Amino acid sequence: MKRLCALWVGVVLLGGIAVAESADLSRPRVWTAASGQQLAAVFVELSGDQVVLRNRSGESIRIPRNRLSAADQALLDESFGPMESVASSESSDLSRPRVWTSASGQQLMAAFVELSGNQVILKNRSGEPIRIPRTALSAGDQALLDESLGPMVSAPAAEDEFATPAPDMGAASYGTSAPSQGPITVAGTEIPLGQKTTFHVPLDEETIKDLKKSKNEATEAVVGLWLPQDFDPRKEWRILLVSATVNASSIDHMHFYLDPARDAGGWVVIAGDGPHAPPSGDSTEWRWSMAKAGLMALDAAFPGARQWPIATGGFSGGAKRSGLLGGILCRDKWNLIGMYMGGCNQDMASKGLATYRPGRAEFRKVPVFLSIGEQDTVATVQSGHKVRISLEATGFRDVRMETYDGAHDPYLPHTTEALKWFVELAAKSSASGAGAPAGRLR
Repeated sequence: MKRLCALWVGVVLLGGIAVAESADLSRPRVWTAASGQQLAAVFVELSGDQVVLRNRSGESIRIPRNRLSAADQALLDESFGPMESVASSESSDLSRPRVWTSASGQQLMAAFVELSGNQVILKNRSGEPIRIPRTALSAGDQALLDESLGPMVSAPAAEDEFATPAPDMGAASYGTSAPSQGPITVAGTEIPLGQKTTFHVPLDEETIKDLKKSKNEATEAVVGLWLPQDFDPRKEWRILLVSATVNASSIDHMHFYLDPARDAGGWVVIAGDGPHAPPSGDSTEWRWSMAKAGLMALDAAFPGARQWPIATGGFSGGAKRSGLLGGILCRDKWNLIGMYMGGCNQDMASKGLATYRPGRAEFRKVPVFLSIGEQDTVATVQSGHKVRISLEATGFRDVRMETYDGAHDPYLPHTTEALKWFVELAAKSSASGAGAPAGRLR
């Protein structure tokens, strides 16, 4: 990996930060996407075909190199050489990454790994294995496999989504096998248990109108959903709503939460993105529109899911969003039982209370779990304590802050601990009556 030292000096002031307009990658500058969107950030490294930048809040942002403006791509070409070509969907070379297309038209940049029976195993840019039935691929991709590996022996029923990641073979140890039942389907998409699956959900007319007012037009949301191996639609489950930092995909960040949800038991994980990421205005209202579409699709598939306990979770900017979305969920009378905030250096739950005006008494009962790395220079231990103090000053009664030996990276054991803690406090609150305070766990 190629890494450059970040020197925070420059000649143009943008958003309170000195930003260089020069071609010197060691200095902060304005980066421009092919869509015209701009971001003041410092270059960190090239990771494959991903450009890693750091914004003025110290948060890392990944942008595909080919989604930058022609000028920015030329700058990278000059500094590091041209990007290695990636095989297109027309290429017949299975040894190189290429664009794979499903029968429904979904596309995915991935490398071929192997053919396991009639399952095609690919590896995406993040290194995650992806399984897709051979018959669920486009006719062109199926013909490529036929040519390279021979025709398929038998043809099982097709599934229409790329399923990510491949299921953990040890997952059964976390729960019993799924009960005998038909396929689990949400919004017309079959959801394989134990795998993250994405699908599209149309937005309602009111949401479409509201987004147009904020100059963020969309007619559908892209939803990521993970259901555990022992999922039974006849039972009540808990929902973990994942959020990512600004200009990042919440669905891509779900992988940090799947093992903790599996370990805690009784949770499903969901996230929502827009059809085009990042949007021109990445607001909390935009994020909520996409997440809400997924949640309502869940309720349509499993009547009563609207009343299931729900928690928000995120890291860094996603942690801040967790507090804001918590305010919206509480305002709209969802059964909010917790807010998990990893690597968080700012109290946005108090802002969520002021902005979205949920019931003060109800919202301040919601427990908050703060997870801070002892070597984190972005969300320091000191800033974590300031967030805790601010939350307690607002009146949040159950605020728990834990530290770990690490930097600005998610710490999964804390996520598991937080989910278990939320359930424990919810049970205590329910047992002691609606008006009694929840117990503390220290």
